[in-house]
Amino acid sequence: MIRLAGVSKSFPTGGRLVPVLHEIQLEIGPGEMVALVGSSGSGKTTLMNILGGLDRPTSGQYFLDHQEIGRLDTRALARVRNVYIGFVFQSFNLVPTLTALENVELPLVYRGVAPAERRRRSTEVLERIGLGAHQRLKPFQLSGGQQQRVAICRALVGNPRVLLADEPTGNLDSGTSAEVLDLFQAIHQSGGHTMVLVTHDRAVARACQRTVEIADGHIAQEVL
Repeated sequence: MIRLAGVSKSFPTGGRLVPVLHEIQLEIGPGEMVALVGSSGSGKTTLMNILGGLDRPTSGQYFLDHQEIGRLDTRALARVRNVYIGFVFQSFNLVPTLTALENVELPLVYRGVAPAERRRRSTEVLERIGLGAHQRLKPFQLSGGQQQRVAICRALVGNPRVLLADEPTGNLDSGTSAEVLDLFQAIHQSGGHTMVLVTHDRAVARACQRTVEIADGHIAQEVL
């Protein structure tokens, strides 16, 4: 599903290019659940941004479902993100003025799905995650765990092939973190999504099928 071939990334800083990723070679199979771990500044967030089509490699190739996407233009990358990839962020990134239902609908709005159909699909996924009774509430009326569940619903509503989560338990207490992790595992087991989770949480890493450790822009080790 995902293949990186010699991917490097540098950023211009102070008139020079500063390398962040170095010749990354990585394959993630369909339906695999992988944790990306590493200290702050290791390059794991940059790698996640490339996997999500939010950034492009400086060199090397990125293949998603056998299509090279690392060199696509901005519009084509946006289409790939909308169709193939669901995102879950540490800070939830919910629109505060919208209800839970309206937040979940957003990816379908961007796809041009008719209002009745996107409402049906969004309601269905909220009910499946156990938030059917909360769909009319706005984010400030929800707990942190409920907000993250809404964010997960938003990521799932378009039925993406790949689910990317950046520190999905980072803003949650230990009990709520365990509940969200259980939810990720249930989604993986039932839906067959390819899942990549960036995390500092060793419990999250242990729950994944494989852990890839990033250090100083290199893959330091992989643990099954």
